[in-house]
Amino acid sequence: MPESEPHPYRIGATLRTTDTELLPGLAALHARGDIDHIQVRIIPGETFRRDLATIAAAGIPAAVHAPHHATG
Repeated sequence: MPESEPHPYRIGATLRTTDTELLPGLAALHARGDIDHIQVRIIPGETFRRDLATIAAAGIPAAVHAPHHATG
C-alpha cells in the first residue's frame, strides 16, 4: 500500500523467538508496508537471548509476549 494511503488498521505477523529464519521475509513485508509490526512469542531455552537479539536487529516494530503455559 502506498505511503500516501495508509490502511485504517494495523496488520501484524506473529513468530516465536525460535523462528528467526522467518525474519528476512517479515522484514520484506514490513518494508513494503504489508505489515506494521510483529508479535514475538517468547520460547524459553538456551538460544533465547541470541534469538531475541536477532529479532531486535531486524528493526521491525514488535510486541513481545511472555511464554504461554504450553511452551514452558
